[in-house]
Amino acid sequence: MIISDDRTLRSIFNDIIFANYKTHNEVYITAKVVEFTINLLANRRLIVKRIKEDIVEESDITVEIRTFIEENFRRKITLSMLAEHLNISKNYCSLFIKQKTGVKFLQYVNQVRLREAERYLRTTTLHVVEICYAVGFDSIQSFNRNFKKARGITPTEYRKGIGKFE
Repeated sequence: MIISDDRTLRSIFNDIIFANYKTHNEVYITAKVVEFTINLLANRRLIVKRIKEDIVEESDITVEIRTFIEENFRRKITLSMLAEHLNISKNYCSLFIKQKTGVKFLQYVNQVRLREAERYLRTTTLHVVEICYAVGFDSIQSFNRNFKKARGITPTEYRKGIGKFE
């Protein structure tokens, strides 16, 4: 996040987020937002960094990759399928994904699957094994292992603790 790079911005941001709305009125919050904006504009290097990472990198091929994965993660998809869809070589596709996301193809697909699994765990009463297959994992063991590795808890623990985390 932008503010993680600057102590002053982080402090102002925390003041806004954690303000006690019973003792602080709208004027205080507005003043803090203005102060945050002024400090952000005074440190344009932080804005440029964010634009480069999030907007400029959003090329047509990046959008195509994301769209393909978002539309197909529920079924077995491979790097070869994606490369063929994009009409590029498998090696170039692999390197491109790693460069843009910082993770390999399968890791990226699994991140999407786990995000969707979390949504199912929060919003449905489906059994964990049903969710596992609904989001495209081949086995419950693989699903549980990936979920625990990424989230630090099992899917069942996640579901039981939802109220505690929100």
